[in-house]
Amino acid sequence: MHEKLHLIKIPLLCLNAADDPFQPFDAVPLEAARISKFVAIMMTARGGHIGFLEGIWPLVRDQYISRVFAQYFGAVFRNEADILHITEQYN
Repeated sequence: MHEKLHLIKIPLLCLNAADDPFQPFDAVPLEAARISKFVAIMMTARGGHIGFLEGIWPLVRDQYISRVFAQYFGAVFRNEADILHITEQYN
């Protein structure tokens, strides 16, 4: 993924937990994302690999991952014209 991140030309939010056993912190392309105009990586200390489940009954309520992406997509749709203008410049 490190060598392909620069090819992404639309807004992308990646959510990853540092304690994810399948995508460990050291494997996340932080530097490539830092220089990208389109990629943002949100790294949390904990969260594992199965969707940032919370609470004793995790399927009964909204989870952290759904709240984060609801905010992200809300911001994208509220700023759609600006995002289209920016992406057109790079595509």
